[in-house]
Amino acid sequence: MLQILFLFNIIYLTCAKPKDSIHIMEDLPIGSSIYTFATDGCKTVTNAGTYRFVDSQKNSNDFFLIDPYTGRVTTKKLIDRDDFCLRRMCSCSQCAITLEVLCVNAGQIYFNDLSIIIDDRNDHAPQFPKSSLTIDVLENVPLGYLIPIDIANDLDYGNNSIQGYRLLEDNSTNKILKAFQIEYSKKNDLLALRLIKILDR
Repeated sequence: MLQILFLFNIIYLTCAKPKDSIHIMEDLPIGSSIYTFATDGCKTVTNAGTYRFVDSQKNSNDFFLIDPYTGRVTTKKLIDRDDFCLRRMCSCSQCAITLEVLCVNAGQIYFNDLSIIIDDRNDHAPQFPKSSLTIDVLENVPLGYLIPIDIANDLDYGNNSIQGYRLLEDNSTNKILKAFQIEYSKKNDLLALRLIKILDR
């Protein structure tokens, strides 16, 4: 007698919902509620599904918790946008991470993606490499002569980052200061002093 083995795969209906997007501020207190999933079909009159994170490399599960019964997402750890950027967990220009969530209800699986854009908090002060700088300049250099100087470092981004520089007047060196103007290219991240008056030693 010929025996034939049939393999049956149980296929669950899988439904996907378009990705939602929210903004949150970095360094929210632990336990802050940021979003609640309300997946169509996950909750019915007779059955309530359960939520959980998808085990995926895209997820930042270590920083969030999800209530399996309500779908409410809360922060599990402090989220440092600057640290995320340095560790390349997100883009520095727009720090966006994705949470992948599924809900199981009566044998059906529903997937949700949530895009979380982490906004920068102005929590870093700009710092120059050195607290003071001494520059030697020949008195016969032509007008327009540029003296490159080191820029300051600011870990904040966007509108919270460095927007410009200016010279602080000092009565003891006022004549010298008036001989120069500060020039800064934000696009190229270059800082320099430009000679605008002849130096007379």
